Amino acid sequence: MASGRITPQTLAQLHLNEEEHPRWTDAFEESTRCAQIEDDLFAARSVSGVLIAIVTGGALLGVLGVVLALLV
Repeated sequence: MASGRITPQTLAQLHLNEEEHPRWTDAFEESTRCAQIEDDLFAARSVSGVLIAIVTGGALLGVLGVVLALLV
C-alpha cells in the first residue's frame, strides 16, 4: 500500500468528485473507495519506476555496445 493513507478529506485534493461516479459510490463504502484509490496510486508509481528502469537499462546497454564496438 501507499505510505500516506488516503482519507475522505483528501479526495477533494485529488480532484475526485464522487458525485460524478454514482455507481462506484453506491457499490463501495467510503473506506473501500479510499483503499482502491490508494492501490491505484501505488500501481501508478510502480509502473513508472519499472518503465524508467527499463529505459535506463536499455540506454546503458546501448552505451556499452558503442564502447565495445569502438574498442574492437
